[in-house]
Amino acid sequence: MGGTRDEAAALARSGPVGDDVGARVRRFTEWAPVAAVFTDEVRVRDHVVGFVEGRHALSAYIRDGVGRSPFRRYRVRLWIIDSNRVSTVLRAEGPSGGLDVNVVLHYAGGRRWSYVEIVYNPQEIPRPGA
Repeated sequence: MGGTRDEAAALARSGPVGDDVGARVRRFTEWAPVAAVFTDEVRVRDHVVGFVEGRHALSAYIRDGVGRSPFRRYRVRLWIIDSNRVSTVLRAEGPSGGLDVNVVLHYAGGRRWSYVEIVYNPQEIPRPGA
């Protein structure tokens, strides 16, 4: 069983999810704090990319995905907290527009997440010059 609802809520609100996560990860030298809040055995499900397992694979997923992403800023629009699960809607914003992304996290305890699920519609990703 994971940590408590209160622990999950506190970590979600203070962790590397929010306004500056995209800027930090985009610099590639500061992506480690994002991956560091996940367990070594983290399971990642991206509804477009597929499954990734382990913190090392998550780090590569973050680096590669953000490197290709047209988004520069991620704003938290909504939090829903249920037991050790947190669902947040992020507004991903870039020069050509934005996209809502649902991120579901499972809290494992010890200030670490054990699962992350990313849900978005790739058809809604703004294309430069479109």
